[in-house]
Amino acid sequence: MDGIELTDDGFFCMLNGVRHFVRTPRADDAWRVAVGLAGGVLTSAERVLGEERAVAGSPRNEGVGAATPLVLLHGFMQDSRAWGAPFLEDLAQDRPVYALDLAGFGRSDAPAGALAYRVEETVAAVRDLVELVGVDGRSHLMGYSMGGRVALMFATAHPDRVSSLVLESAGLGPETPEARAALNARDAAWVERLRTGTIEEFVDYWEGLPLFASQQGMSDEARDLLRRVRLSCDSSVLARCVQGSGQHAMPSLADAVRRLRMPILYAAGMADEKYTKVAVKLAARGCAVCTLLPCGHNAHLEQPAMLGGHVRPFLALCDVRECAVAGACE
Repeated sequence: MDGIELTDDGFFCMLNGVRHFVRTPRADDAWRVAVGLAGGVLTSAERVLGEERAVAGSPRNEGVGAATPLVLLHGFMQDSRAWGAPFLEDLAQDRPVYALDLAGFGRSDAPAGALAYRVEETVAAVRDLVELVGVDGRSHLMGYSMGGRVALMFATAHPDRVSSLVLESAGLGPETPEARAALNARDAAWVERLRTGTIEEFVDYWEGLPLFASQQGMSDEARDLLRRVRLSCDSSVLARCVQGSGQHAMPSLADAVRRLRMPILYAAGMADEKYTKVAVKLAARGCAVCTLLPCGHNAHLEQPAMLGGHVRPFLALCDVRECAVAGACE
């Protein structure tokens, strides 16, 4: 089939000129995209693959195909695996879920040069994915940390394509020249570490940052998963990603958030002081529904059931709201 290659846990497709992998927790999430591109016809091999997924424990998502899909964007030094199976499967009870491996991460291609890792190019890749999997070219969008920054930039650039926005531990960009200068210096230091050291050394350094101290309280399974994912990264790709999509490269979007009209949920861990402050600021401005969870920077691995218990009803309410608005316009 042109344009998409089904796998046992998702599919490959071209987004903004780069071959990306998209993870799907349920069999029909990938099937639905394949059927749409094929004009409703699957090859026998593709049907067998779908049946094998169902038998292996990834059942067809009966009854939720019409729900607005959710696109997930992972954080720095992660890929779609780092969402964790419990969180992905929880979200997929209600709707198709598509967890993207950003360029250079996971099973997506890692182009040479710096262009593909600029945040503008990542936003363009997300645009292509939303066009591919969305309902009428729209989807819910959720991003964690770096992925949250990308999601926010996508929402400001393409607000008509976003049914709702879920931000987990995501920054709004530096608001002062002094803050931008500090981020420039920090990100430059990270690039130097990545270029001169090994990936093992950088992962050890990264996991020792105070921001991630609470992750020592995660389950052994979640902690081991996260370390495996981090160690699988390529140092040169990470350096290019920091240069092109680091916080220093992000415009200040604190005011732009106020102008967004889609519903926004912002989630942060109470042990994560920096992003708790962002949540409080957004709540005080009336920009977003905000929730603070008993964890640190990575709520979807530290408290997956609790975070899912906030995200799922939020998305369901957004679906009802969107249907009501559409009905009023008919």
